[in-house]
Amino acid sequence: MNTAPISVLIADDHGVVREGIRAYLATQPDLVVVADVDSGEAAAALCIEHVPDVALVDLLMPGIDGVETTRQIKAASPRTQVVVLTSSLDDAHAVPALRAGAISYLLKDVSPADLVDAVRRAARGESVLHPTVAARLVAAMRSP
Repeated sequence: MNTAPISVLIADDHGVVREGIRAYLATQPDLVVVADVDSGEAAAALCIEHVPDVALVDLLMPGIDGVETTRQIKAASPRTQVVVLTSSLDDAHAVPALRAGAISYLLKDVSPADLVDAVRRAARGESVLHPTVAARLVAAMRSP
């Protein structure tokens, strides 16, 4: 059994969001934040350096968006699981983010406990999808 803490990178352009997530994750003995950044470019670069178990990625950031950030993270660090954490539920982002390599897709209204659960699940290779995203993914898979 692996007893090493789950390493997490946070990528969100809003400082208060990053600081809030970092503070809450710090209360969990099995999680450690290795970096928090305000851009997709920085997230991809730091995934090469830190090779985190999980990257929490916002979709709407200046510079490259979360879909491209996800693609770059997975290219730079294939073992890093990307959990999208965003306020966006639109079709222009959800399915493309999953296609780019995200394992999970959550909205920022997720409870702190559910966010931690999603991080732990991602580290085990398990997906957690917002119900609306799950329905859209099923619809996308069924379309010709």
